[in-house]
Amino acid sequence: ETQHFIVSIDGIGGLGKTALADHLARQAIQTTRFDEIAWVTAKHTHLSMLGRLQIESGRPALTLPLLIEKLCVQFNLSTNSNTTHLQRERMLYKFMKDRRCLIVIDNLETVADYRSLIPEIKKWQNPATFLLTSRIRLLSEPGIFSYSHKELDKNAALQLIRQEAQRGGFADLASASDEDIVAIYDLVGGNPLALKLIIGQLRFYSLSSVLTRFAANKTTETNEGIFDYIFREIWESLDDNSKTILISLTQAGESGFTIEHLVAVSELTEPVVYNSVTGLVLSSLVDITGSLLERRYKLHRLTEIFLLHTFEQE
Repeated sequence: ETQHFIVSIDGIGGLGKTALADHLARQAIQTTRFDEIAWVTAKHTHLSMLGRLQIESGRPALTLPLLIEKLCVQFNLSTNSNTTHLQRERMLYKFMKDRRCLIVIDNLETVADYRSLIPEIKKWQNPATFLLTSRIRLLSEPGIFSYSHKELDKNAALQLIRQEAQRGGFADLASASDEDIVAIYDLVGGNPLALKLIIGQLRFYSLSSVLTRFAANKTTETNEGIFDYIFREIWESLDDNSKTILISLTQAGESGFTIEHLVAVSELTEPVVYNSVTGLVLSSLVDITGSLLERRYKLHRLTEIFLLHTFEQE
């Protein structure tokens, strides 16, 4: 519950941001809070039976004109090939001001020039409510309520693994010992997508083989898809200082490092560390723990595996 008209669910890839948004949208359907609900997805991914990630390509990047066009279609607003972009925008604006609309924009960070889209959304809000999912944390954007989606804890991860196994009729995994299932969590952490990828692979290969290949310091069909999906693009966009901070954090463990410790380990200056950490937190690559009096910074387990793998390759 929030009084904000723009809510962002953010976090690293694979955490289930889309699933959470879907759950919230379905809950909204059961209420009388909204007159209209629309959903626009900027990028589609699928999980194959083999536990391989398939990303749709060839789709045009979602731009503001395309978003307006898609919303006009979903709201059944009368347009044709002769309708100009400005006419569509005015028609949509009036429609949203006359009705309580919930609009979900999934994978906001893949929208072409998404930062220019946010001011437009702010013009449309109230009574329209926007629910965004994004790998980029919008903490610095005024007027947006940013909810950072976290990994599953150990108990929730074990429950997910058993539920997925039972749902798919995977008896061997459903009846496996806690010790064997914990080994999966210990390797990849509580990232639901990574857990499901492992489950898919376990239908064809042994537990030890799958875990060994996933953690291998080389690219395999077991880890390549998820690493590319979650990390590759953002890793290549980072400067050397940010990469140094990430590599330094592979030594931090569960307790994480303080800023002072990061300065010492990375051998970078304090202003550089502050600047880099801020960017990495906003990119959902670094998690904040600790308290108001002492902030600590750490990596997701999956991020750590990717970094060690990448560092070995380079």
